[in-house]
Amino acid sequence: MESVVHRCLPWQDIFTFLSGAFFVNAGVLAYLYFARVSVPVLGTHVVATPGLSGARSVVHGILRM
Repeated sequence: MESVVHRCLPWQDIFTFLSGAFFVNAGVLAYLYFARVSVPVLGTHVVATPGLSGARSVVHGILRM
């Protein structure tokens, strides 16, 4: 019978990383909003407007908490 190795995931480190990622993303989206930059979505003809970037920035800022 094979032994099963069980590793405990470092959830606190994972959540810390995700919190930082949401913080950085919120900052980038806020910059795009204030600079009034429209961003094309890769592989489509869709363009993300600055208003959408601003709304996403707020959501990511809230999710960081």
